Amino acid sequence: LIVIEKEDDEETCKELETLGLNVYSWEEIVEKGKNEGKNIKLNNAKPDDICEINYTSGTTGHPKGVKVTHKNIVVGTDVGELIGLNATPNDLYISYLPYAHIMETLIITYAFNHGVPVGIYNGNAAKLVEDIQILKPTALCAVPRIFQRIYDAIIKKVDSQSSIVRKIFQKAIKMKIKDYLETGMYRNILFDNLIFKEVRKSFGGRLRFMLVGSAPMDGEILNFLRCSLSVEIMEGYGQTEDVAGVLLSNTCDPVTQHLGGPGWWTELKLVDQPDLGYTVKNIDKETGKSRPSGELCVRGTSVFKGYFRAPEKTKEVLDKDGWLHSGDIAMIIPEHGNAFRIVDRVKNLFKLQQGEYISPEKVEGIYEKCKYIEQIFIYGNSLKNYLVCIVHPNSDDIINYLKSKGIDDVSYDNYKNYFDDEDLKKEIIKEMDSFGRKNGLKGFEIPKQIYLFKDKFSVENQIITPTMKIKRHVAKKFFEKEII
Repeated sequence: LIVIEKEDDEETCKELETLGLNVYSWEEIVEKGKNEGKNIKLNNAKPDDICEINYTSGTTGHPKGVKVTHKNIVVGTDVGELIGLNATPNDLYISYLPYAHIMETLIITYAFNHGVPVGIYNGNAAKLVEDIQILKPTALCAVPRIFQRIYDAIIKKVDSQSSIVRKIFQKAIKMKIKDYLETGMYRNILFDNLIFKEVRKSFGGRLRFMLVGSAPMDGEILNFLRCSLSVEIMEGYGQTEDVAGVLLSNTCDPVTQHLGGPGWWTELKLVDQPDLGYTVKNIDKETGKSRPSGELCVRGTSVFKGYFRAPEKTKEVLDKDGWLHSGDIAMIIPEHGNAFRIVDRVKNLFKLQQGEYISPEKVEGIYEKCKYIEQIFIYGNSLKNYLVCIVHPNSDDIINYLKSKGIDDVSYDNYKNYFDDEDLKKEIIKEMDSFGRKNGLKGFEIPKQIYLFKDKFSVENQIITPTMKIKRHVAKKFFEKEII
């Protein structure tokens, strides 16, 4: 174990040494290299040698060590060449995801291979937009929540302008999106220079490529950002176990809500999940069109060699024929070039008392855009016929509601004192019911009870991972009293 500043925590280091670990400071490693390095014979790495052990986020249990080979990394970084990114030292990447995240590992490896400088954000996701304004990057890769923040920042800036400026912007963005949907062209010289120039400048003025992954992206927000920032935005899909690269959309494709198709290094197949209602013979009841669905399985040069010291866990996901079972339910859209869409999870589904299956991630994804809601955790069990939710609410929305009810002394300092107010809870549930139905949720997918949580879901309280995914087993235990 190499500790950067060993002297800051000598007690812990001594404890680790009693467990059989060799603990060195960075300086000690440098000296060992100087003194012993001359006698060390290095062997060139081979494609199938282990490059790193990259740990999963642990959303469904303890993180597992994914054995990533040099071949996996080379194939993963080749995506940049495949999509024609053509990065040069004149580009500048702002790093938001942790380097330990497999996607960030690949992106930074690609950046360094092309001499691209990398700027590290300040650590506070809420201030990422400020970092972008200062650094002026040409590329950004992040999760949908960050793109939502960028969208909100643009809307806030536009709303602060005069009514004439707002109307011009709204008309221009509407026309540009319409043109993009018809032609696939997200740039317009006239509009970009006269109307959207200031929007681009507010994000550094140099963005030319953005990649979103980790969760589904709202299609309307995606096209809004493409057209207002005049920037190439792609959606990608992958896992640590297949070294991030499986599906990638095309920025010139105006149809959203899908992830394009596979790269040359990947084979895909769908495995029927009849108990969940997903088979390759599925037909859309409303349109009558074919919608082949099932668990997405991946095979190819990007697939990992297995979990570190966990052969049984490896067998659960990697079969004898080399197929990686992703645990994600995918749907093929034949009329759109056989593009793939991720629609569910195999393991995260649960049943309610009436036998209906619920996908909490799907419901949470919809409610993240609902008024009053900053963060949400959905839960249900087979002994009850309704869902409950834990919500960390949006402070501004709560304060505005309380003031509308005549509570004039409410402020950022005391608004959390009202979280047990039954009228406030009823108001949020009412808004969620209306919003959910407008966005296609069925009655049993709409929560009937709510608990307002004063703190944010964070890495520190272990409710979410560094990539903002809810750790369901942890959240269930954390909120055990509230969700009973």
